Amino acid sequence: MLEARSIIKRFGGITVLNELSLSLSTGSVNCIIGPNGCGKTTLFNVLTGALKPEGGQVLFKGNDITGLPAWRIAGLGMTRKFQIPGVYPELSVAENLIVPLAAANRRAGLMATLFSKCDDRLAALLDLCGLTHKAEQAVSTLAHGEKQWLEIAMLLAVDADLILLDEPTAGMSVPETLKTAELVRRLRTEFGKTVLVIEHDMSFVRELDCHVIVMLRGRVVREGRLEDIQNDPEVIAAYLGGAAVC
Repeated sequence: MLEARSIIKRFGGITVLNELSLSLSTGSVNCIIGPNGCGKTTLFNVLTGALKPEGGQVLFKGNDITGLPAWRIAGLGMTRKFQIPGVYPELSVAENLIVPLAAANRRAGLMATLFSKCDDRLAALLDLCGLTHKAEQAVSTLAHGEKQWLEIAMLLAVDADLILLDEPTAGMSVPETLKTAELVRRLRTEFGKTVLVIEHDMSFVRELDCHVIVMLRGRVVREGRLEDIQNDPEVIAAYLGGAAVC
């Protein structure tokens, strides 16, 4: 689905991504962990076209997308969620989902779709984010976790093949974190999507039960299951503060 080959990104004299390489299999869930400043968000910016790399190559579904603008990459099927929910607070929950559904279907009459609220896809998306009972409620009234779940459903609404999530559990309670892990797993099991997550919450990473990618100093230094890397000395020293993951 995605391959990054020897990506280099510099800001002035600082090399943030240092010949970073990784690959994602179609239909997989993957989680990037690493200390602050190791280049995780910069990597997302390069993959999605927000930044152009100084070197290397990004392949998406076999096509070279290196340096393409963000809107073109999104149109090819790669979408991204930022840490702060990017929802429309003045619209209802259902309307927040109808907007990307209409965009995905390339419908000319967008306003005509705002009242088509019996669509099967809309019902499935409301169920995914657990907000069926709040479909007519203004998004501004939702809790923080609910807004995060709604935005993930909005990404799915545009029928993206690869979904990038930047710290989706930031600011969440433990029950919200567990529900978010379940939602991300469903993106793969029910919808067949490929998912790449940046996360610091190790309990969430454990709940995902997925392929883990460890970044350090702008490079991938270790990959594998969490249970395989949690006692690695370099991972412990660099990211986990000197204590193994429980």
